[in-house]
Amino acid sequence: MADIPKNYATHPSIWVKLCHDECLQYARGRWLPKNPKNEEKLIEDIKKHFFSQGRNGYRDDNAVGRLWWTGAIIKSFYKNLNPSSKEFCRRNSILFKYAQRRQDTIERARIFNSPELAIGIIKYIENGNLSGESDTEEFMKKVNRNASGLVLSALNKSELGKFISPV
Repeated sequence: MADIPKNYATHPSIWVKLCHDECLQYARGRWLPKNPKNEEKLIEDIKKHFFSQGRNGYRDDNAVGRLWWTGAIIKSFYKNLNPSSKEFCRRNSILFKYAQRRQDTIERARIFNSPELAIGIIKYIENGNLSGESDTEEFMKKVNRNASGLVLSALNKSELGKFISPV
């Protein structure tokens, strides 16, 4: 499953098959209640987690796609950084500590495909900025706006730090 190319990972048949075959036990155990009391909610959960549609649906809602996309984004993010395993774990815990922060940072794959910007954002968070609440969303909107058209890899560390800090 780790070798699925990203362009294949946008096909619903991949995730539907995995949810209903290879990963059925996991998908049922993780996303469906043991004793459903509300049939409408159960049907809604089945549609959402077993038959999700669109890239956001595969990435955020599908029982198996959610795991794969998170791994793919992290792999893409770290492939050029070569951090130590201790640093890798520490930085992941910073980004995944709050669901809002995960949604606002890691799930913006285009932003985190730039190692320079990604490290700058992580350092900004490590320095005590951003609580993990709605401030992360506002921060990332400003980063998106300010980064538009910039070749971030051309900035030196000082310039990149100045770019992120006053956002």
